[in-house]
Amino acid sequence: MLLIPVNNHEVKSTIMIIIIQPDNFERMKVGDPLTFQSASLGGLLPTIAYPNRLYMVIAYEEDLSKVYELSGDGKYAELMNYLHRGYSYVSGLDGIGMMVDPSSVKESGGTK
Repeated sequence: MLLIPVNNHEVKSTIMIIIIQPDNFERMKVGDPLTFQSASLGGLLPTIAYPNRLYMVIAYEEDLSKVYELSGDGKYAELMNYLHRGYSYVSGLDGIGMMVDPSSVKESGGTK
């Protein structure tokens, strides 16, 4: 599992990107849930800069090379576009039908 917090200080919002990998999914199928614990409690979850304006994006990726490439270069808008490459809204099943607008993600606004 990979956690990538992206802070946009201009609009005071945080996008927490959570990427689940095949081994995480296999463990979940047998009743071993993903658990998130803050770093202050010894876990991996970084402090959320703007908890009142938090977006969470949960994605499944078998190969993290593209994710590492984009996040390592600070290309968070491109990363959001990549993660949403198959996005579709299903009326009646999905919530309000709004994905995080990649244009609102500042390239320099992210933190790793």
